[in-house]
Amino acid sequence: MVGVLIVLVIALLPIISGCFIITKQQKVQILETFGKYSGFRTAGLSMKLPWPIQIAVATVDLRIQEIAETVEIKSKDNAFLCVPVKVQVKVIPEKVKDAYYALDNPWSQILSYVVNQVRAKASSMTMDEIFSGKSDFEAVVETELKSTFEEYGFAVVNVLVDDPQPSDQLKEAFEKVLAAQRDKDAAVLEKEAVRERLVGRAEAEAESLRLKAKGYADQRNTMAEGNSKAIAVFCEGLNIDHALALKFFEGWDMRDAVREAAQGEGNTVLIPVEMGGMGRMAADLEALKGIGK
Repeated sequence: MVGVLIVLVIALLPIISGCFIITKQQKVQILETFGKYSGFRTAGLSMKLPWPIQIAVATVDLRIQEIAETVEIKSKDNAFLCVPVKVQVKVIPEKVKDAYYALDNPWSQILSYVVNQVRAKASSMTMDEIFSGKSDFEAVVETELKSTFEEYGFAVVNVLVDDPQPSDQLKEAFEKVLAAQRDKDAAVLEKEAVRERLVGRAEAEAESLRLKAKGYADQRNTMAEGNSKAIAVFCEGLNIDHALALKFFEGWDMRDAVREAAQGEGNTVLIPVEMGGMGRMAADLEALKGIGK
């Protein structure tokens, strides 16, 4: 009798153990009774009908899942960019049945929808608007996903769009544009430097001429003032008129000029007639001597 009971217990043990199901935290298990959905079990120890009547066909994760994809887009102004997009989605616990049975491959289908939405939005924006309008992508994708996939049991938690990256062709074009701009800026700076040098040189020359002119004017004024005083003293001392004194000084200047020109060996000095001869200088001296007596 005991042996029969033991055999019976051993025979029924698999059936009894099949009536219990253990589900991990943040997961649910889908149950089917003879192939038909018959509910789900949440975390912990649960009861179910033994196999083959009722079977746990799948485990659904309730945690937030992240789908990431770099989407190649074409802007309204024909610029090709790559936009990194991340979508955070989770299964709605009350809609586990829809999340499991409605979509064949939910994550792939959600990703395809995201790609289509991003490309559609990008085609209506210029490249500058795309770079400055990441929030537009996020808002459009999040709104469309929520309205489309909530009925399938998926909740969109967040949509993140990173900085768009230009394609290799666009990068090369940007580099050419930047290089051309740098060359243009360098040419403008060089032109400005040349202009500054020319202006500075002209201003320096103008200042130099002004100073030279002032120096010449000051020199003439000084010489005129000195000559005027010398003639006045000369005329007062000898009691002669200014015209005769001027002739004397003219001869004096000529003698100094002749003396300077005759310095050195082999120099020949020519005295023009219109400037007065040596006899004239002698006559002027004699006249001055007579007046002095």
